[in-house]
Amino acid sequence: AICTRNVLSLVQDFGRVSFLLEQASHTCGKDEQHGVRCAESVTAAVTGAASLGKFISEMTVFCNRSSVLWEPYKCSDRLEGMAWYSDSLFSAIGASTKLCTSDASGDPLLDYGACVGQIISAGGYIAASALSMTAAAKYNCPSS
Repeated sequence: AICTRNVLSLVQDFGRVSFLLEQASHTCGKDEQHGVRCAESVTAAVTGAASLGKFISEMTVFCNRSSVLWEPYKCSDRLEGMAWYSDSLFSAIGASTKLCTSDASGDPLLDYGACVGQIISAGGYIAASALSMTAAAKYNCPSS
């Protein structure tokens, strides 16, 4: 799990660098590069997938009750990260389907990817907050 986490962390970081370079192309040139918004959304989807995978792989370590590293607060933190990147990933997939096609017949107000991401994210946040409350009730709060 730790090896997977390390590899996915690298993919996540490279994706962020790529995304920032794509964003810079808007400000570095007067004319918007053709397909840059599509590339940004695809890069965001790859980065989101890597980030989500990183948090899921960490959950196998910190959320496994038989693990030496089991701790409710750390598990809650991984659940929260999973929730955050679920929304990012599905929103980026939705953006990619809109920006990477020549067919503009779809309803621009409907974003199914963002909708699915928000629903999954909300469930993750609910689970993370419940686990945090459990940790606090058992006086397992992290010290500052």
